Amino acid sequence: MRYRRFVIFLSLLITIGCEDTTNSTPLINEIIYNPSSITIGALLGSATVTLNAVATDGDGDGLTYNWSSQSGSFSDSGIGNPINWYIREVGEFEIKCIVNDGKETSELSITVQVSQEIGSLSGVVTDDISGATLEGAAITVNGVSTLSQTDGRYNFENVPSSTGRSITASFDGYEDYVGSARVVAGPNTHNIRMEVARATIIGYVYNSITNQPINSAQILIEDRGTFSGQNGYYSLSYIQVGERIITAIESGYITQTDTITVVEGDNSYDIYLTKE
Repeated sequence: MRYRRFVIFLSLLITIGCEDTTNSTPLINEIIYNPSSITIGALLGSATVTLNAVATDGDGDGLTYNWSSQSGSFSDSGIGNPINWYIREVGEFEIKCIVNDGKETSELSITVQVSQEIGSLSGVVTDDISGATLEGAAITVNGVSTLSQTDGRYNFENVPSSTGRSITASFDGYEDYVGSARVVAGPNTHNIRMEVARATIIGYVYNSITNQPINSAQILIEDRGTFSGQNGYYSLSYIQVGERIITAIESGYITQTDTITVVEGDNSYDIYLTKE
């Protein structure tokens, strides 16, 4: 009987010793993300990317998945598979997945590129008053410049999307234009209306012989006019820049007409009238 018990005990030991105590480490074969081309849109706020880790386990154990990245955020606190990743920045980002079978873990990282959504921007440059198209206006968007064509049109390709992309324009004789254009994927239109540059002219009207001020002379610059006042002082505002004709009229004096160059801002021009 004692011998039989010993045999049974020995058999149990052999059986226990022969049990397979090894565990297969889980393996992540690949991480698939969709969409495969990730862009941030001006109006979307952030991009949503679905991540799926394709993993295997030789023992058929249940697996858990834990995700992390240096930027963006995950649905369900980053636990699960598949899972959504939300990103609102542009650049290259590493995403890591750790898989666990309850005994051992393995991990796999991928690098994804997030780009800005791209569109085109075009329009027509015109005179604010007449509506005439302006050829040769210099337009700048996102650090890139071009000139308006004979029909006043301009065009930019590959413009990063924005709810307010800065756009500027300059043209001789016109005020510099500063505006903001919304750019989304595809074609976008932003027409530019430029105002003629204006200036102010101030000065005094004198008697050319005595240098005494003349207080009531009429001063005309094209369609704008005024009268000299105390001490012969006059002022005319909102005058178009460029070559302009100025006329001074006063009873008993010879009417005087001169051509002056008006620049943007303040200009000074004194007038000396000669008696008849």
